[in-house]
Amino acid sequence: MNTVYNKIIYKKNPHLFDKVRGFELINDYLVYKSNNSKADLKVASILDFINKRVNYIIRNYQAVKFEPKIAKLLLLHPWLNDGMQLFKDIHVYHKKSFAELPPNTNFLGVNYPFGVHETNEVSIATDKKLRAEHRIIYLQIRQNNKFMTKKFMDNLICHELAHTITNDVIYRSEHSDYFAAADKLMNELWKIS
Repeated sequence: MNTVYNKIIYKKNPHLFDKVRGFELINDYLVYKSNNSKADLKVASILDFINKRVNYIIRNYQAVKFEPKIAKLLLLHPWLNDGMQLFKDIHVYHKKSFAELPPNTNFLGVNYPFGVHETNEVSIATDKKLRAEHRIIYLQIRQNNKFMTKKFMDNLICHELAHTITNDVIYRSEHSDYFAAADKLMNELWKIS
């Protein structure tokens, strides 16, 4: 299925997802190659750290979902349970779920769905029964040769991961109420990871 992601994002930035131009595989992570190999290695290390935190959330979700703030969100928005199952299915032990976003793309992060197709699975949020076979989350980790702050990165990571929970597979310029709930949940999960 050719989603709007393919039409809009690729049209604006034809090199964004081109693994041949500018990307290097470092420790199983796609890193946008710069003139500083130490900085490139640090990016791969940051992506690995993010991956480990996501895996921690997945492994410990059954226990932490009873934390008061998380339990309240799940009670207020029961569909989040299905969204979290989708999150666990998509991100578990997939090292290549994260990559660096190249500079000058007009995006800070992109949760890019690949292999979008119609399913008979439970409807989740706005895109209902559509599903991505897998996702790569591109994050702008550095800008103008400087690394983003931890606070900025934490917010960006939670924002992009919330797109998986809400099953966003069609690009929209505005976020839904579903997204707002998923973003709150992801921020609570990120704090305890």
